[in-house]
Amino acid sequence: MQYRTYKETMLPQMVRLWKEEAVRIRYKAYDSPEEWKAELLDKPDFDPEGCILAFTDSGSLAGFAAAISQKEFLPGQNRDNTPGYIFLLVVKEEYEGRGVGSSLLEKAEAFLKDQGKHEIRISHKCPIKMSWYIDREGHEHNKAPGIRTDSPGYIFFQRRGYELVQKEVSYYLELEKFYIPADIQKHIMELESEGIRVAWFDSAGNFGYEEMFERLKDQSFLKKFRDGIREHKKILIVEDRDGRVMGTAGTVYPEKNGRGFFSALAVDPADGGRGIGNVLFFSLCQELKNMGAEYMTIFVTETNFARRIYEKAGFSAVQEWVILKKTV
Repeated sequence: MQYRTYKETMLPQMVRLWKEEAVRIRYKAYDSPEEWKAELLDKPDFDPEGCILAFTDSGSLAGFAAAISQKEFLPGQNRDNTPGYIFLLVVKEEYEGRGVGSSLLEKAEAFLKDQGKHEIRISHKCPIKMSWYIDREGHEHNKAPGIRTDSPGYIFFQRRGYELVQKEVSYYLELEKFYIPADIQKHIMELESEGIRVAWFDSAGNFGYEEMFERLKDQSFLKKFRDGIREHKKILIVEDRDGRVMGTAGTVYPEKNGRGFFSALAVDPADGGRGIGNVLFFSLCQELKNMGAEYMTIFVTETNFARRIYEKAGFSAVQEWVILKKTV
């Protein structure tokens, strides 16, 4: 077996192999090399040196792996305090169990060690995201939370020193079945009587979101909110009578594939315990339904109490995942 780093001439073979193998565990197939390149390889964090391909002596592609060393950072992040990521590893079925996957993983890990990384993760926080199908082709989630618990990959990585960080659960809802139950409708009216309502963000009239995200201690949420403002996208919020932002679902819109998108659900810790998160989430689902979205997907940690909210809204658990890490 010959191992080489990525060159653009290899792209058609990569896409063919991905369509043959990755779709067996419901990852999204890409219709063309151009789509694959735009979705994955043109991202600023992709490094051709971290993408390793295995070729047979006859020149056919047996598998490939890709590792990411993050290049763009949020406040508080830097090259030294962020992990490296394995974001792709696929082997042609006929070469499984013959050491190809192990060799690819070793070379991807070596790349990350050369980048100064001491921890490697398989996680939804990887800068490059892989979409996967929920129930049928066309209904997809825009990023895989990690490794499917029912896939051979979970055992493969465990045997090679990767440890469990946490488990995630994916949820799914066809929005035509969604409705706001009576108790939530009542609570919406109670909050409105106090001057608290769900609304669309207005940069001229709303304020306080910077302070809210500071209390939440999540710079990624703040970045998404700012990006939505800059891009003039619709941002769903909860506001008080003065216009102070008390919570947000972030940028909200139906994607081309019919999936209802929201960037980040958050409630100001200063306003916790008032049921604002429940009202915001049910209102979000209704707004997406009104906007023409066909379905929604969510993933959440296995122990997160928010699962009760999702299930009350009609969401079903459809897949379990694991986030993995390895010290190198």
